[in-house]
Amino acid sequence: MRKYIKSILISLSFVFAISGCSDYLNIVPDNTTTLDKMFENKEKTIQALATCYAYIPDVFNNHYLTAMTLGNEYVAPAKWNYRSDVFISNRVMMGDQTVDNPYYSYWNGGIGGVRNLYQGIRYCNIFLNNAKQVPDLEPGDYEDYIAQVKFIKAYLHFFLLKNYGPIVIADKEMDINASMEEIHQFREPVDKVFRYIVDLMEESVKGLPVRRIKSQIGQIDQIIVKSMKAKVLLYWASPLFNGNSEYYSNFIDPKTKNPLFNLEYNHERWGEAAKAFKNAIDAAHSANVKLYTYQKPLYEFDKEDAKTSEIMKYAYNNRFSIVDPWNSELIWGYSNIDPTGLVSMQSACQVFNVENPNNWRYSYNYLAASQNITDQFYTKNGVRMDEDKTFDYEGKNSIVNIPVDDYHKGYLIPDDQEVISKQYLNREPRFYAWIATDRSIWRTYGKKYTMRMRFNETPGGGNISLNGEFYASGIAIKKWVHPESQNLQWQRIVHYPYPMIRLADLFLMYAEALNEYSGPSEEIYKYLNEIRERAGLPKIQDVWSNAEIVKEPGKHLTKDGLREIIHQERAIELSFEGHQYDDVRRWKMGEKYFSKPIQGWNSFQQYPESFYVPVTLQTRQWVTPRDYLTPMSIALLNVSPNLVQNPGW
Repeated sequence: MRKYIKSILISLSFVFAISGCSDYLNIVPDNTTTLDKMFENKEKTIQALATCYAYIPDVFNNHYLTAMTLGNEYVAPAKWNYRSDVFISNRVMMGDQTVDNPYYSYWNGGIGGVRNLYQGIRYCNIFLNNAKQVPDLEPGDYEDYIAQVKFIKAYLHFFLLKNYGPIVIADKEMDINASMEEIHQFREPVDKVFRYIVDLMEESVKGLPVRRIKSQIGQIDQIIVKSMKAKVLLYWASPLFNGNSEYYSNFIDPKTKNPLFNLEYNHERWGEAAKAFKNAIDAAHSANVKLYTYQKPLYEFDKEDAKTSEIMKYAYNNRFSIVDPWNSELIWGYSNIDPTGLVSMQSACQVFNVENPNNWRYSYNYLAASQNITDQFYTKNGVRMDEDKTFDYEGKNSIVNIPVDDYHKGYLIPDDQEVISKQYLNREPRFYAWIATDRSIWRTYGKKYTMRMRFNETPGGGNISLNGEFYASGIAIKKWVHPESQNLQWQRIVHYPYPMIRLADLFLMYAEALNEYSGPSEEIYKYLNEIRERAGLPKIQDVWSNAEIVKEPGKHLTKDGLREIIHQERAIELSFEGHQYDDVRRWKMGEKYFSKPIQGWNSFQQYPESFYVPVTLQTRQWVTPRDYLTPMSIALLNVSPNLVQNPGW
């Protein structure tokens, strides 16, 4: 057993948020801390527990480094589209990842990876080996703390696995006197790693409460563990990890000479995942976890429009489903949000304040949505634009006057002399709730902003003085910005936990697993329709049976057709939440999604005829199989000769 922790532990704040308030537990350990001191009483043990939590990767506090923007949903500022891009996700997606210094180095820390996850696992092992000696723990404390740390340890292994594939299983604390043979470990086959993670999560669930009381909100409980265990099983069943002889037949363990990926497809894994999801959903429902619907009074400025608006109810449901802190849908929230940080996702997306446009603090007016993702959102009939017979898909880029009607009331400027792209008409409520387009209405700073996204217009548009730091695509993202946030001072920004997993995600993963295992069923439609009902859309069975609306009636009745629908539902419901990149990789669809250029409007133009012209904002590169897994750094391989590099790097 090590007598001293030799690595310098970072300063951290582990937040237990209660109804929008936060009780910070600040830990600044010494560079060398004896184990006796770390576990001498309950208070210090809680600090050690908080340090374990601190290694959970942070994706929300720094939009320059976050992996959330990997994929094709986001567009960085216009002047930063090139190889010197400070958004490292753009560098990765443009093919600039290297083995010299990988941008997301979770294995050994650095750049976007920030923290060394094996250091976090090592810290968890120290905790597991020493927490029993604490003299003043109350009944049940030890079992609870140990269960939480076991889950964190399993989650860190899973995070490494989904990025690197086969990894080293760090099950035990390495003895300080270990031999070089023991230190230089080998990567384990993915099946062995998956089984280890699932087993450890099953162990952890036994010592946890079903759901946390308010004073402990944010800590791991049974609902979180059951949900995450099901997600791990879904990844194990997915094409990237389930019988992937296409990519990894020659990816060999140098010790055993056996493949590190299983090469034979195992259909039963989908069934195991589906069963786990149903168990998690039932447990969540028993604990009163339910899809969020807006129950508070409408804003005063919306009450009159709401009397006749066809979509306001549903847009409110979805507008607040993420940003209403600790709401009924949230299963696991990352609450370690830095209230004073200047680089949060919320700040990057927020439009400038029209009353004080020169004060840019906490409102950068520049992290935009791509045309690639806005195309994914449904029409008001609940199907894709190109699948809806009633939607003029061929003419979607034409310029039309804004209709003054009840459907668009409250979400487009009510002026029929204004013009917009035709594709912005008759879209689903989630589109208007989460996307800010030219001539749309954005509820922010506690007011209604009429967005004008063309050059030399405000709010939202760019000008010469902004030097390219504005919504490069001409399309902004409302989803991360609370409507009441006052982004000129951090104290007035509404903070909420980042949704690590929420009930809608659980429903969609269950539907996917069940469809892959046994094909279309009423059970699948039930859970998809709950999400669609919240969004104001017709049922799957109704719309996909209506030959007057869809071009391919009955699509939902085949496994392949329903798979497409489920993938589409995930793309929309979980848009911008950091799931797309991992989903596309586990589906082995990287070339389909990530080799196409990123497009948007010609945002440097002032007049509609020149603004509403699709332009390429970024080129993208995807190399198969290389880009499905993160490379290991050369420095790491040099000091660990038994490790082998991922294919293609």
